[in-house]
Amino acid sequence: QRVLFRSLPKKGSLLTFCDLSLLPLLRFAVDLGQSESRLSVMEEVTSLRDRLQTLLDVERAKNSTERESSTVNASLGLGSSFINPSRLSKVLVEPSTEPMTSERKARIQAILHHLFKAENLLSPSISKCIIRKGYAQRQDWDLDSFGAMFTVVDCEEEDLCGFSLKQMEEFLDEMAKLFGSMRLARLEVEDLYRSELHEDFLDYFDWKSFTDEELSLSPLVLVMDDEEQLASAAPVSLQKLLNSGLPIQLVLFRRDPFAYAQESFQDLTQVAVSCRRAFVLQSSIS
Repeated sequence: QRVLFRSLPKKGSLLTFCDLSLLPLLRFAVDLGQSESRLSVMEEVTSLRDRLQTLLDVERAKNSTERESSTVNASLGLGSSFINPSRLSKVLVEPSTEPMTSERKARIQAILHHLFKAENLLSPSISKCIIRKGYAQRQDWDLDSFGAMFTVVDCEEEDLCGFSLKQMEEFLDEMAKLFGSMRLARLEVEDLYRSELHEDFLDYFDWKSFTDEELSLSPLVLVMDDEEQLASAAPVSLQKLLNSGLPIQLVLFRRDPFAYAQESFQDLTQVAVSCRRAFVLQSSIS
């Protein structure tokens, strides 16, 4: 045992073998798969924010109030001791370009509003584990130890699949505003935005228009339940979830190993395999 502990990396830890052993492994696998894409997207978001802010700063400098003596004096700071702000304000030239329209200024500010949400929307800390209310207590699960990895949601609704779909769709709506705003930001910085083509862009841009990389950055939504209970609760919602293409993970436990011998048994593995967009793994916990 001592040799084992000495061989662990400094930040390493041993996992207890139980139903919940898969949680940290799944979270680690998802984080590892998202890390490179998340870094790439955040670098672009930072660049777009800086360039849009520069456009607003340049526009602000065109304002006549920016050339007033008091404004020049404030901008010079200690330099006002060596330069006469009043005389300098008189020689500052009028801008040679047309001022930005109020519509474009408001549009850029709205885009920046969505871009500044990127850190929170792309954070791995928003992963959710959805279970039935009271289910953890009945299984004697200690979910507190996984609090840093998942936000555990006790669902009071009978239809877990429908609830999970709603949760994911609401979050993807927010991500669509971010990724849609990135597309609009690229048009703005290149002066390619055209109102007749792009004015209503965010109204119809949704997760179905995401690239594979963008969809891979969706939060981890994990549904945990007993197979028999989920099958009897809402089979239609389960089918809808499996065919949705949304990155929702289902972990179902078959508590009775002889359940398949019962006449009323419905094997959800077969249901899932029939859905072309679902990946299915049937295995023991070990």
